[in-house]
Amino acid sequence: MSILNKFCSEGAKGVIGFSIAKFILLLNQVIIARYLGINNYGIFTITISIISLLANFASLGLPIGIIRYATAYQIRNSLVQLKGILFSGAILIIFTSTIIMFLIWILPKSFFPSFEGISFIKRYAFLIPLLGTSTFFVNTLKLSGTANKLVFLRNILGP
Repeated sequence: MSILNKFCSEGAKGVIGFSIAKFILLLNQVIIARYLGINNYGIFTITISIISLLANFASLGLPIGIIRYATAYQIRNSLVQLKGILFSGAILIIFTSTIIMFLIWILPKSFFPSFEGISFIKRYAFLIPLLGTSTFFVNTLKLSGTANKLVFLRNILGP
């Protein structure tokens, strides 16, 4: 099989997988909107936006920074320092996102005094560490150079 044929077949698989993932996401949103109603669906989407924003804040920009510094250690073939930066980055993200999660559980009224969806935010606060660590580990997959795993995970998790 030539490189062009392989490239086209892998690209077609990616496009088909991406299309299926987006269709399932659309179907999921329609079902949630029908189930919750207009008011609660608006609160739900604001809650998901707040949780995503807090997860990005909790990651401290480390998923992007890890690519820069880890590639420098890869080029120098310094595996001890590479393991150290990956381990310390993961621990730091888990620590900060867990602290933010507990603050949202304990003090929701002080962060969102007049918001009706505090129960939604408290219910979905556990997603903050999951989103932070998943973003970190997806970015570490970029270091391994395996594009097929990265495309598969990006289709599932989103951009």
